[in-house]
Amino acid sequence: MKEDRPGPLQSLLSSIREGQLGRLKEKDIKNLMWIVLLGVIGIYLLVAGGRQNGERMVRPPGQGTVPVSKGMPGDVPAMSGRLSGSPGDIEGRLSTVLSHVRGAGRVEVCIWFEGEGEREFAWNVTEETRTTEEKGDQSPDKSSKETRVSRELVLARGTSGNADSPIVSRILSPRIGGVLVLADGAINPSIRLALTGAVTTVLCIPAHKVLVLPRQK
Repeated sequence: MKEDRPGPLQSLLSSIREGQLGRLKEKDIKNLMWIVLLGVIGIYLLVAGGRQNGERMVRPPGQGTVPVSKGMPGDVPAMSGRLSGSPGDIEGRLSTVLSHVRGAGRVEVCIWFEGEGEREFAWNVTEETRTTEEKGDQSPDKSSKETRVSRELVLARGTSGNADSPIVSRILSPRIGGVLVLADGAINPSIRLALTGAVTTVLCIPAHKVLVLPRQK
């Protein structure tokens, strides 16, 4: 069987774990610092984009403002590794992050997704609580509480004779199968290492799913 050869990022991390940081070149140390910085920036951008598509107040036509409940009733929370937003939005945000790597130049990103994305719809959740008290002459007073929760799908009224359609509160992109990065500066091995590390940090995917190539000018 073929043994998997460690990538440049794995070799760098291995050197750090083994206490061989002093043997690294100054250029590699700077790239490592850029990876950490870009990871923080990328996570902030992805979280900020997710908040815009997250829980919010929805005003259906002809009704008052109601709180939105994410997902279908009884749904389990979304699995980790999923990103909110359309695939095009994710590629655009990642391209913006990678373009800030020193020496990267112009960057283009293509992400391959496994399967299809998921949509979470807005639900109007109503909770009713009824308390009943029973008073007796000889027996002590008794009280019982009954809580009823109902969920109603929030619909947007159709126009021009079209049927009403449910309001989408959030779009979950499918899992990432691979990432292709084309950059002007990728001809430099150090730049390729920095770009690979940035992608793996931002998207939380292993290095073997990332391919960085020089972009044709």
